[in-house]
Amino acid sequence: MASSVVAMVGAVGAIVSGIASASNTRAQGRAQASQYNADAQAADLNAQRARRDAQLSQQVASENAAYVRQDATENARRQGVINTKALGSIRLGYAAGGVRQAGSALDVLEESQAAGELQVLQILREGQMRARNIELQGQREVEGYRSDAQLNTMRAANSRNAATTTMRDANRAASAQLLLAPFNAVTSYSTLRRA
Repeated sequence: MASSVVAMVGAVGAIVSGIASASNTRAQGRAQASQYNADAQAADLNAQRARRDAQLSQQVASENAAYVRQDATENARRQGVINTKALGSIRLGYAAGGVRQAGSALDVLEESQAAGELQVLQILREGQMRARNIELQGQREVEGYRSDAQLNTMRAANSRNAATTTMRDANRAASAQLLLAPFNAVTSYSTLRRA
């Protein structure tokens, strides 16, 4: 009789142990899946931030390039005014000195005018080059941010997949433990009854 009671207690203990083990397995799976989901949320936030930074970087680069172009245009306009005044002073000097604007005097005026136009074009060209460099730098930054966004999006997807897989595996393991609990109870009962 005592061996039957001990055997019965052992069988009940095996069932309780199986239930506890299954519950623990599920709890561990939920905890790990929760961590994966938290990682996915963090990666999603990082991806959103990177996309926002890409837009901001593109906007800043466009605005800076536009400013540089405007600045170059204004500087070229000022240089044109300076050149016009300089040519006017040369003409005035020629007129005051009685020099006719022909021959070498005309050549000097034409060279001065050409040099002034070249200065204006050079200012515009340098402004365009600076603006283009700003745009290219902005594009590189945008590409970097977009790459970060894509990487974080993939990390989020991987973390979600890991969470799903972890929960599926934990549920399978817990189910197996629950299915084995009666078998273990019978085995425990038989072993203890023989003893």
